[in-house]
Amino acid sequence: MAFRIPTIRHGFAVFLLLSVALSLCMCAFPPIACMAAEEEEVAVTLDQLPAAVKQTIEKETAGGTITELVKEIEDGKTIYEAEFTKDGKAFEVEVAEDGTLLAKEAGDEEDEDEEGDDEEEGDEEGEFKLTFDRMSLGKITEGCRIAETHGKGTKAKWEVIEMEGAPSGKRVFAVVETKNSGETFNLAYADGGTVKDLELSVKLKAISGQEDQGGGLVWRLKDENNYYLARWNPLENNFRVYSVSGGERKQLGGVDIVADPQAWHEIEITMSGNKIVAEFDGKKYITIEDDTLPNAGTIGLWTKADAATAFDDLEIEEVRAGAGK
Repeated sequence: MAFRIPTIRHGFAVFLLLSVALSLCMCAFPPIACMAAEEEEVAVTLDQLPAAVKQTIEKETAGGTITELVKEIEDGKTIYEAEFTKDGKAFEVEVAEDGTLLAKEAGDEEDEDEEGDDEEEGDEEGEFKLTFDRMSLGKITEGCRIAETHGKGTKAKWEVIEMEGAPSGKRVFAVVETKNSGETFNLAYADGGTVKDLELSVKLKAISGQEDQGGGLVWRLKDENNYYLARWNPLENNFRVYSVSGGERKQLGGVDIVADPQAWHEIEITMSGNKIVAEFDGKKYITIEDDTLPNAGTIGLWTKADAATAFDDLEIEEVRAGAGK
């Protein structure tokens, strides 16, 4: 499956397929258009669902009306999908057989015919949360690019792995091996599709690293030498935002943070126009303005040197210009 970036057009999200890692059977940004071959799809009722699946679907669709409910078998795994409407908008959720929420996505407005709809719907936000439990282990799918800034030809090894205690399910996306050092930055990013103004977040956990640890998010990425970066480093006990332009990294803002290096943490970025707001574990730490990279770009994940890091719960939402926090 694949990793996608949302673009909003006439009130519904048009999501461009972009894979970000090994068999990233990523049902990423809406609509869920998994590339894995479907073996079976049958309509079901709520009463036919396993108890754990029913509980999750009822929770996620609360206050809405379910319009379609299906059971699918993909690559030997049973998945349940529910489409529903709420407050005039369409949504879709995917749930694993054990009740784990795999994906939830906002769809299009129900009524698209009223005068002036195009302008309003063009301002609607597209959002998606990506977990890694539907992704296969051991392969890198088409559309994912593994790259380096200041690389020496020894790219880090990124994989979907199983990890106990992961925020969602058991699978995460991680740098599992890297021989890099110094100012080499390890990147995994979506090879195609762009978004400019966005809210972007990910959960991460430091695995290892003698020289460096932790990692972060990149956005408005043009290539491996041009992007914005927000990263957490538990060895240095800090959280920083950078621009990388022509391969040169420039710090735009930073704060000292002492956080448990063995725990999962969350980085969240909002960028609208030239304003960047960076949060760590739900607290706003950095607010800056910068014009280094004014154009839309793709998104991805980042570590430095020998930092091995796990990532989960990647979320992206396209926002209106001027709607930053």
